Amino acid sequence: MIFLIDGVKKAAKETQRLASIGARETQRLASIGARETQRLASIGARETQRLASIGARETQRLASIGARETQRLASIGARRVLISNSH
Repeated sequence: MIFLIDGVKKAAKETQRLASIGARETQRLASIGARETQRLASIGARETQRLASIGARETQRLASIGARETQRLASIGARRVLISNSH
């Protein structure tokens, strides 16, 4: 009977030890997860900003091309009007 009680006590101590290790490991992994989440959020924010900047420059470039093309077509149209009016 004494062996059984000693076995139960040892099992209880081992269970307590493993529970303590499990709690520390859970906390350690949660901390790593939080840092990784923060790191990835920061990378995501920088990438979003970079892409927004590229998008703004591209929009400006295309608007400039559009303005020049509109001006060119208006000039062609004006010349055609002048030519047709001169006949």
